[in-house]
Amino acid sequence: MPTKNTEIWSILIALGLFVSTPCLAGSQEDYTAALRQLVEATFDSGEPGGTVLVARGGKVMYQTSRGVATLGGRQLFITDRFRIASVTKQFTAVAILQLIEDGRLQLEDRLVVLVPEYPEHARDVTVEMLLNHTSGIRDFTRMDSFSLTREQNHVTTIELVDFFKDEPLEFAPGSGRAYSNAGYALLGIIIERVTGMTYAEYLHAAIFQPTGMANTTAEIGGAVEKDPVQGHAFIDGEVVPAVRTSLTWPFAAGCIRSTVEDLHKWDLALWAGELVSLEMLNQAHQPTILPDGTTVHYGYGWDLSRVQDDPSIEHGGLISGFSSCVVSVPEKDVFVTVLVNQAWGGVFDFTVKLAAIAIGEPYEEPTVIEIPTEALAQYEGLYTDTSGNQRRIENRDGRLHSQRVGGLGIWLVPISTDRFTMENQLTEISFQRDQHGDVINLQLHSRAEDTRWYRVKP
Repeated sequence: MPTKNTEIWSILIALGLFVSTPCLAGSQEDYTAALRQLVEATFDSGEPGGTVLVARGGKVMYQTSRGVATLGGRQLFITDRFRIASVTKQFTAVAILQLIEDGRLQLEDRLVVLVPEYPEHARDVTVEMLLNHTSGIRDFTRMDSFSLTREQNHVTTIELVDFFKDEPLEFAPGSGRAYSNAGYALLGIIIERVTGMTYAEYLHAAIFQPTGMANTTAEIGGAVEKDPVQGHAFIDGEVVPAVRTSLTWPFAAGCIRSTVEDLHKWDLALWAGELVSLEMLNQAHQPTILPDGTTVHYGYGWDLSRVQDDPSIEHGGLISGFSSCVVSVPEKDVFVTVLVNQAWGGVFDFTVKLAAIAIGEPYEEPTVIEIPTEALAQYEGLYTDTSGNQRRIENRDGRLHSQRVGGLGIWLVPISTDRFTMENQLTEISFQRDQHGDVINLQLHSRAEDTRWYRVKP
C-alpha cells in the first residue's frame, strides 16, 4: 500500500537535483536515483502498490513496478493491466474530436438530437458541454440511489441512462461546471450512434490498434474479463480486497484497462498528431470560461494545472480498488503515469512529484510544526464553497482531518499558524479570521487555483 513519503527532500538535495531555474541539473543516474527513492518511500514491496513510468523527450527515463498484485501473492509486473478509471475520459474526448474532424459531429450538436430519447429538460445541452462538464447533468455516482452494491451488477447502456436521465439539471446548461460521469457516459452513446459501432469497437479500431496499445481494452458488457490485478481498499486500518464493480457503470467515463507502457504510447501518438490534429488537441487543452467570467481549469477530458511553474495536462482516476494518473508537461517534454491497485487519493500529487523530479524542479517538503490538541477545535466545522460543495474539518484523536462531503478524507499537517498541508499532497489549506480572531473561512491552495470555503457551521 502507499506509505508515508518522508525524507525525500533531503535525498533530492543530496543528489543536487533541486534547482530554482528551469534548466535541468544532474546526470541520468541522479534522476533515476531520486525517482527510485520516491517510489520506494511511497510503496511497500509487500503491500498493494503500483507501476510507474517516467519519460522525457519521448524516451523512458525510468519505469518500475513495486508491490504485490494480490495480498500474499506475486509481485506486480510493469506489464500488468489496471483499471484506469477516469483517465478513460481523455480517450472518449479524443474519439469525439476525431468524429468532429471527420465532419460527422459538431461541438454545437445538441444531446436531444443525437440521443432523442433523452428528456427535453436537457434540450440546450451540447456535445461541448458534455466534454467540459458544463451540461448540468448530474453525476449518477452522487445520486442517493447509487451504491457500491448496485455497481456490482452489470447494466446495459440503456439501463444506465434510464438510471439518471430523469434527474433535474444541477444548473442551466453552460452556466456552471460540475464533474459528471453521466455526461461522459452520454458521449460514449453518441460515439456508438454516430459510428454504428460499440464504444469498445470504435476505440479499438480508431485508437488502440493504430497506436499499438495491444494491452488496452474497454469493457462495456458481455463476457467479463477477470482483472489480472486485484484491487484493494483500506478499511479500519487494514488493507483488504476491494469489492469488484462492473465497468458497465462507468462506461465511457471509466471502463478502460491499460498499462503504463500503453499509456506512454497514447501520449506519444497524441503529441505526434496521429489521432487528432495538433490544432484540435490544443483546443481540447484550453480552459473553460463560464458566462460569469469564471475560469475552469478543465478542457475536453483533461485537467489543466501546473508542475511548479510549467503548464501541465493531466487527469486522474479513482474506482473501487484502483487509482491512476497521467501527467504531461509539454514545455519540458515530460510524461509520467502511475497505476495503483488500491483506491488512493494521493496518486495525483505523487505523480506530479515524479514529474517535478523529471523536469529538475522537485517540490520542497514543508517543515512540520506542532499544534496543541486543544487548539484544533477553533478550526472545526462545516465549510462550503460558492458551488455548494461541502467540506468538514474536525479533530480526530489530536489530528486535524478534512473530509469533502462525497469524497475522500485526508489528514491535515500543520506547517505554520493557521496553515496546513494535506498529508503527502501538494495542496494547502490556510484558515482566515475576522477582526475578533475567530476562524470564518478557509482558502484551499491547489496547483491550479485558489478557492475559498466559507464556514457555515462550527
